[in-house]
Amino acid sequence: MSEEQAPDRTEETVATPRRSRARRSAADEVRDAQFPTAMRGYDRAAVDTWCQEIADLVERLEEQPPRDTAVKRALDEVGQETTAILQRAHEAAEEITSRSRSQADARLERAERETDAVRRHAYLTFVVVGGGPTGVEMAGAVAEIRRYALRRDFRHIDPREATVLLLEGGTRLLTSYPPKLSDEAKQQLRRLGVEVRTETLVTDIRPGSVTAAGWTIPTQTVIWAAGNTASPLLKTMGTPLDDVGRAIVEPDCTIAGRPEVFVLGDAAAFTQKGELLPGTCPVAIQMGQYTARTIEGDLAGRPRRSFRYWDKGQLAVVGRGRAVADIWKLHFGGFLAWLIWIFVHIAFLIGFRNRLLVMIQWAWSYLTYGRGARLITEEIRPAAAPAAVPPARPPVGIPVRAP
Repeated sequence: MSEEQAPDRTEETVATPRRSRARRSAADEVRDAQFPTAMRGYDRAAVDTWCQEIADLVERLEEQPPRDTAVKRALDEVGQETTAILQRAHEAAEEITSRSRSQADARLERAERETDAVRRHAYLTFVVVGGGPTGVEMAGAVAEIRRYALRRDFRHIDPREATVLLLEGGTRLLTSYPPKLSDEAKQQLRRLGVEVRTETLVTDIRPGSVTAAGWTIPTQTVIWAAGNTASPLLKTMGTPLDDVGRAIVEPDCTIAGRPEVFVLGDAAAFTQKGELLPGTCPVAIQMGQYTARTIEGDLAGRPRRSFRYWDKGQLAVVGRGRAVADIWKLHFGGFLAWLIWIFVHIAFLIGFRNRLLVMIQWAWSYLTYGRGARLITEEIRPAAAPAAVPPARPPVGIPVRAP
């Protein structure tokens, strides 16, 4: 082939279809982030799935672009903003996780140096507020830290002095699960040494203590897992709200009188078959998928359908080799439920390499009880310098002799 007929690779690269670049901006950027493990305090699988759905929607829209260029431009802007939001969410989650671990390690180090038994016990008392899946998992993790880390990494702390309290204001743990699994999770936590208190409503949290059901608990570590109020932005929309500030939405996930405004996830109060859907990640993912299909249908002129949540089951991990599973009509707990929880999380990771790495690292941690480096990055403010003491002067009337 002559030089004039040789293909120009640069031109071919420039002429790459735009849908591949759009996919790169969402799914591949998350895939290439190279998070070596999914055990970082937030659900990486859910974020990956969300990114993949966004990328698929962008690709479909570019294969069949809408006729209105203004709508297309708005969708491009939404995609760019979504990518930026995901990046900020990753950074914020990393910072929060790092601070939480550092603060917990700092409490243990202070307990190691504390000579007073009362103050040392306050440093070794961990209070988890909220008996949902997050609170149960956190209480089990802290109990395992007490069992293994205190024994291996400290010399003066007795693991028996550490106390892990799980406080729940309702009558049982895991209220969205069957009562049988609530009792199973409670028994598994007690085997780990966690003190579970139900019908114990927390009324006050102050530095150094927690007040619950008229009981004051001296503690330096409080882990809040009882949920949050909805975003204050919802109050500015002029739509009815529920008791915790979530917007009451229509069957198509929009607010009353504004069919172009969708409210999803834990910001939406959606009722299905007389029950309020929980503000969990699976509900939010399905709402996002439904909204994408609804927008496509609106652009194509199709009528809207009501949103229906498909409950695929629930999994809650309690500790090492302990979990409970509510999968359709199957309700069980123990090691099998824990294995299912692991493989479900690994299956949601994007890319075979990520799945393989996470599986190897989790298996190694399980067999060796391995843990990461314990770094304390808590800010330490220097103590104020003592005030300068003026030189002593002899009292008036007393002669001073020269040396």
